[in-house]
Formats: sequence, C-alpha cells, structure tokens
Amino acid sequence: MEDDESDITSVDVSDERLRGFELSEEESEIIRNEGTAKEQILKVRDVANVSYPMQISTSVSKHKDEAISYYQEQMKRLLEGIPTKLKQGDLPNVVIVDSKELMGGLAMYSWANNSIFFNAGAFDDERTLTELHRYGRDMGAKFAKSDDSLSTLAHEFGHWTIFDVAERVFGKEDILESVQLYSEDLMDGLLKEGYNIFKHSSRYGVDELASKKHEELLAESLARYFLGEKNRVFQCLIERLENDAEI
Repeated sequence: MEDDESDITSVDVSDERLRGFELSEEESEIIRNEGTAKEQILKVRDVANVSYPMQISTSVSKHKDEAISYYQEQMKRLLEGIPTKLKQGDLPNVVIVDSKELMGGLAMYSWANNSIFFNAGAFDDERTLTELHRYGRDMGAKFAKSDDSLSTLAHEFGHWTIFDVAERVFGKEDILESVQLYSEDLMDGLLKEGYNIFKHSSRYGVDELASKKHEELLAESLARYFLGEKNRVFQCLIERLENDAEI
C-alpha cells in the first residue's frame, strides 16, 4: 500500500545512538521496485541481535530502536498465526526504510528480492493505524481489518504468499504474468463454486479489480485469514500447491 504523500514526518538526519540493537559496519545495497520506472537502490545495514532477520536503510536516523522493536514484534505476532505449510517457503526479508524511500507509504512487498519494506516513521500502533485510516479516507476505500495494526503486514504477507505459491507451481520465469493469471484463475474458480470472495476481501480489494489487480483482492482476503477470519482463499492456494507442485 503506497501513497504519493504522507502525514508521517520523514525521519531527520540528526545523530541518534542505537540503544538496544547493533548494526553491521558494512553496508550493502538492495533494489526497491527493480525493473520499473520507480526503481531505487537503497543502502542498508544488517541488524544484529534480533529474532527475525532484518535490515535498515542508512537513511533512517531517528527512532531506529522503536522501529526495529516494533517490526520485530509485528513479525512475531503474524508468524504465530501463519500455517506451517507457508513457513516452508522462503520467508521474506524485512527492510526498514525512510518514509521518503516508500514515497509516504506504510509498507510494500517486492518480489524481485523477496523483501517487505516498512516505513520507519510508523513505529507504533497509533502511527500505523492513523496512516492506514488516512489512506482509506484519501482513496475512498476501506482496507481489510483496518482497525488492526497488524493488517498492513498481513496484507503484504498476502502478496508474498501469492508469489511464493505461484513460483512453486510455475517457476520463476515470467513470474509477474504467472501471478496475474493465477490470481484471475483462482478468483474465477471461487466464483464458479458460488463462493462470494468479495465479501471476504475489502472495498479496496474490490476497487482494484477495475485496474485488473486481482492479486490485491486476494491479498486482502489472505490478510483476513492471517488475522483469524477463515475463508476459502487460503485453502484454494494450498490445494493448488499440493496438486501442482512439490512442497
């Protein structure tokens, strides 16, 4: 979920010591939006002493501790509700970036390097929910489970799930086309079953169908599933995976 502008104040360049975590001395580069007009090369450092592997952009200089702690806890909470079959996949990297590096968005999944990018400025539930609700107002739509601070991560993890399953079924070649066709096929199959997938997604997911973004509809349904609301979308993904690929 991205937006061109944001009320989250971009982190400043003031020096701030990292109190609870250690960063690697060496910097590495990671590409966001690889192969698109919005491609960015970001410089990052690895975060040590964390339970879930994480990197942070060198552009982030304020609220590092808070952001790292917050997204570590977010990942922990989400993974507690993720089915074991998904954990057998190549789980996504986590990269904390400056607000400007996400163009004001809260988070996004990048398939090219299997990474979820998080906005360092949304380092607690209050900031996350404030921005999520603002996006909803600006877009005239409501996201799945928008009163749950974990919903943004659950949505991006939904994108990861769709790419992970599609890659294991079809392979990496032409993955974007495969994801699009796979998402359309899955939605059509559920509708033919008489299953109202729209009811189990969100207004945002339904609106995105106008732009042929079936994946967004599925990601919203998966977000609901990961946050405890059972639906057929996840089960259909697993059935397809078990029928067409080796786990």
